Amino acid sequence: MRFIKADNLNKSKSSFLNTNIIDLKKQAPYSSKRIAPHVIKKINGVKVGIMAITTFKNKDARKESYLDGLFFEDPIFSILKARKKLLRKGAKVFVLLMQTYKADDLENTIKRLPPNSIHAIVSSAPAMINKRILNIPVIQNSGSAKYISRVELFYDTKSKKVLSKRSIIHTPTKLCSQFFAATLDCHIDDDQYKSKKIELIKDKSYKKESARFLGMSI
Repeated sequence: MRFIKADNLNKSKSSFLNTNIIDLKKQAPYSSKRIAPHVIKKINGVKVGIMAITTFKNKDARKESYLDGLFFEDPIFSILKARKKLLRKGAKVFVLLMQTYKADDLENTIKRLPPNSIHAIVSSAPAMINKRILNIPVIQNSGSAKYISRVELFYDTKSKKVLSKRSIIHTPTKLCSQFFAATLDCHIDDDQYKSKKIELIKDKSYKKESARFLGMSI
């Protein structure tokens, strides 16, 4: 894990979330002008509460001097506290951003969540996940700005509930302006198809086609 100082993050135009890394001096989640413990976004008239946790452990943090003064709170405890605050502010839908460090961190954390407490999860490990885990839609891709992953949630304004059965996990979209004509790939993943795709691309002399969106070249 690499910790970036708040002063550096404050120079960014982006905003960041941190729900369970505690600043021991403040006895509160580590925050600054650009770092908040949670946020509410109003989407189609519905308030969506967003939280962000890491599964990094204190026993590992103690090995790193640059993490002195920080405490990595139990993710579930942090989620429940933040969720309660978001509920008071009118949030109806809850999305969790999760940074994991071990292969089983994702599923183990989901197993500990109370039923219906989180409606979708965006995870960070560099591997493709687009499925439900214990009935929660989970999206995660290989990173490096190669894909955009999407999940679609449906909220019933009459019952004031998320219609979880109608949630749609979309296939990740590759982010490229040009694609290899032979494979319709713009980058080749390191999987069992890699060698064959490279052969096909070479056979077509690396011919490329422009990406299209709604029938238009982009």
